[in-house]
Amino acid sequence: MRLVTRFREKWGKPVYLEPGEAIALGAGVLVSQVMDTFHNGMDIAILDTSATAHMPDVLEMPYRR
Repeated sequence: MRLVTRFREKWGKPVYLEPGEAIALGAGVLVSQVMDTFHNGMDIAILDTSATAHMPDVLEMPYRR
């Protein structure tokens, strides 16, 4: 916190800290529905949701438990 305070004092700029996933990790689940399935060399399911739109951090840093 001292680093943030010194930065604000030195540059006279506000600093906003985003808690990100730390505050929401494990807070809930993403509910979706399978709209269609087909096989094209592998089984594929079409969902009514998107990890890209709702959980982009899952694509960037997959969680492992």
